[in-house]
Amino acid sequence: MRFVWQSSSPGKIIAFGEFAVLWGQQALALPLPQRLVVYWEHDLTRPTQLSIGEDLFCWDDIDEQAAQIALRYQNYLSGRLPIAQVLQHRGDLLHACLAHTPDSLRKGHLSLRLESQIEQGCGQGSSAALVTAILKGWGQEKIFSLAQKLENYQHGHSSGLDICMALGEKPLLYRRSKSQIIPANVPKLTALSTGCPHSTTGESVAIVTQRSTPELQEFYPEQEIALAIRTASKQHWYRALRLNHRWLVALGVVPQKVQDFISDLELLGGCAKISGAGAISGDHGGSVIALPHPELPALAAHYGYTFEEVQAWGLQEQPLVQ
Repeated sequence: MRFVWQSSSPGKIIAFGEFAVLWGQQALALPLPQRLVVYWEHDLTRPTQLSIGEDLFCWDDIDEQAAQIALRYQNYLSGRLPIAQVLQHRGDLLHACLAHTPDSLRKGHLSLRLESQIEQGCGQGSSAALVTAILKGWGQEKIFSLAQKLENYQHGHSSGLDICMALGEKPLLYRRSKSQIIPANVPKLTALSTGCPHSTTGESVAIVTQRSTPELQEFYPEQEIALAIRTASKQHWYRALRLNHRWLVALGVVPQKVQDFISDLELLGGCAKISGAGAISGDHGGSVIALPHPELPALAAHYGYTFEEVQAWGLQEQPLVQ
């Protein structure tokens, strides 16, 4: 018998709350149209084997790799290894996911092929999309906890925000694994790509955690962000985005070139901020979001940034998948 199916998850942008969500603040995340799709084929008439694209594996090898990744993560937790060394090869996170493949799919030949429109390492939730798309492919319903555990390998300590977004696929106001009703709409936003950061999300989170002080956490513009979300006023969004940008600069995750771009945009009357973990080194900061502005295309071209407008989202309560 031969079965063919597919599973997928979207990318995301964070309007407000990256890093602050780790300290219990609200985060507003929005799904992108870009997706990661997994194409599956399970053939029970063929010998037991796993193929990923053109590469063949036996299940013992997958399980051994996953065990080594889990050991390295424990060494990270104990301070003996930096988070960037937990996942050492491009396919490590995928193999860690596949180690949880149900026994029913380990019989016969299981093959999968991945296609992704999501920029990797740029703050668009590519790791969460990968993890959830794989777990969705098995038909299991309650996968939040396992998905969060797997994403820890990439980020060190996953807040669960990206996982919830990938599972719910709708706008999400998130605080400590809970969603809330938002009686407002998000204005149209422009998403820009400033290039893939040299540092990983896990490295940014680790550095920010070290630098964080009570004073810096209090500097987070919580009230202004809450007002922007509640009212959907463009004036309040301008102020909240600008203040959130300054807070991220204080955290040290906005490269100087990206700061210069945002400063130039602000001088023209616009506003923008990074969306995601940013970067702790280099010129590239990953994804940036901005309110639309007539001078934005020319300014983005001057800095070598690509951009596209994304739709406005109607927000409503979304129950989390546990």
